[in-house]
Amino acid sequence: MKFYLLLTFLLAAPSLLAQETEHTEVWTGPWNSHEFSPDAIHFENPGLPPQSVTGFPNIQVTKSPNAQTECAVAINPLDLANIIIAEIDYDFFASNGVYTSTDAGQTWVRASIQQNSGNSSYGDPWLTFDGNGNAYLCGLLGVGSGNLSLQIHKSTDKGKTWKPDGIIFQTDPSYPDEPVLSSDLVAGSPYYNTLYAAVVGQQTGSFFPGGIKLHYRRAGSQTFSAEKNVSAFQLVQIPHIAVGLNGKVYVSYLGIDDIVNIKGGLYFNKSTDGGDSWSGDKLIAAASYTDTVNGFPRVGFPLASRIGPTPRIVIDTSSSPRRGWMYVCYARPSSADGKSDLDIFLQRSTDDGESWSAPIRVNDDPAGNGKDQLSPALVVNPDGVIAIAYYDRRDDPNNLFVNTYCAISYDGGFTFENHRISDQATNPFIAREQISLSIADYIAITATRSAVYPVWNDGRTNDGDLDTYTAVLPLNKSGVAGVKQGGGNFSLEISPNPVKEKTTISYSSAECAEVDLAIFDALGRKIRTLFSGKSAQGENYFSFSPENLSTGLYYVTLRSGSGVMTKVLSYIK
Repeated sequence: MKFYLLLTFLLAAPSLLAQETEHTEVWTGPWNSHEFSPDAIHFENPGLPPQSVTGFPNIQVTKSPNAQTECAVAINPLDLANIIIAEIDYDFFASNGVYTSTDAGQTWVRASIQQNSGNSSYGDPWLTFDGNGNAYLCGLLGVGSGNLSLQIHKSTDKGKTWKPDGIIFQTDPSYPDEPVLSSDLVAGSPYYNTLYAAVVGQQTGSFFPGGIKLHYRRAGSQTFSAEKNVSAFQLVQIPHIAVGLNGKVYVSYLGIDDIVNIKGGLYFNKSTDGGDSWSGDKLIAAASYTDTVNGFPRVGFPLASRIGPTPRIVIDTSSSPRRGWMYVCYARPSSADGKSDLDIFLQRSTDDGESWSAPIRVNDDPAGNGKDQLSPALVVNPDGVIAIAYYDRRDDPNNLFVNTYCAISYDGGFTFENHRISDQATNPFIAREQISLSIADYIAITATRSAVYPVWNDGRTNDGDLDTYTAVLPLNKSGVAGVKQGGGNFSLEISPNPVKEKTTISYSSAECAEVDLAIFDALGRKIRTLFSGKSAQGENYFSFSPENLSTGLYYVTLRSGSGVMTKVLSYIK
């Protein structure tokens, strides 16, 4: 739920770091309080911007008149069709809701979560799997007197049912926040199957952050370790865990060393002994902050907008040539005054964090256009492909309505393909009619070799309701499929679509060329080859009957020397 006072992050040159803040309010509640007020801005709905087909059917995970927000996702390493999504669910005040899929994200079933007697969940969900296919969920837990601890739940049946599996960060008084979970799934690691949990702690006797704290539990153990201090920085926000090669563990976060002017940096710490001891705070880039992101909750001094940089760190543990590379992504304002025009940036390290590349702009709309990109989520798939999901306002001339985009890189972040995912936009002001949190604070993403699964919170009905959505982006070596309706010397069509009994798949070729036309399922498995050989010039037609297939989404892929084109085929019995 992250009811801390979230910042908006600016990675900037030193000349941009001397900005003065102009606050007249004084915030007297705890740093990460559950109590805050939306900004006092009256807003008239201007109507939705024009919508367009994305090529990626949007799959609605939650269907409720109440809000769902702050989503997490994990995929089962032993069953890639088993995906789990968690979010704060206001069907039950502010408890965590969990949904599971066993068909690669096409359909979703709500899980049953056994709660501790006398306690209540307050959100901030995070998910991970271990190497045995067990799933773990964490969330903040109310334990009386306004204190919070971190509750761990475990599922041994692919996320269908959950039982309590431990409570940690139980100091008195306690106010941990922004929890994250991760498991060591790297083959050959000396700490394989270790479960790591980290939070922003609090300073003794206050509600201000007291650094990043961590517990771990080794494989086969029933208990968590003693609490470990990760960061020397005390004023910190937004931790994220990444597990790398040889049992190394990394935690990234925002560190604040000038609370008056709200300056600091993006940092990380590293452990080479499975979380027992940690390096000093290592700077990735200097930073300051802004509170001017339109349409998102605000609070008083010293921190303001809840929509922020959301820095994420991942390690490439694939067998690709980039094995061992580190990546961080984040949002930052690009305007000269450091207060607007947020973009998504990526930096990489090829030497275990000793040095970092210059920031690479991920979103591909025109630079300096004043449009905001927000809340990135980052993943690297088993082949080293990078995927970043984020909120994007490029489609609205007024820079208000939010869509979800996904950027894909096949070359270690040197270049990106950007794809719009959501097929309808969200007005964050109207979304806040139901919950002041709006669509903040974070979204999620996961990936397999064959597909990327972004997960986001969506207020497309623009009546105050928020639901969780996902989509499937099939991957191939030439790029993400499903977007191009034509291109080069070819076009590809399916009619009718959706399909009930039979459809015609056609492509037009401007020349004779070697082509391969095939149909794949949602896991990227080829189920039928329609044609493979030298294509005739002009129109080519193929009849397809899916009567032996299960209801769901399939992908028709046309490969030629000029590239790959894919369209989604929807089969309904």
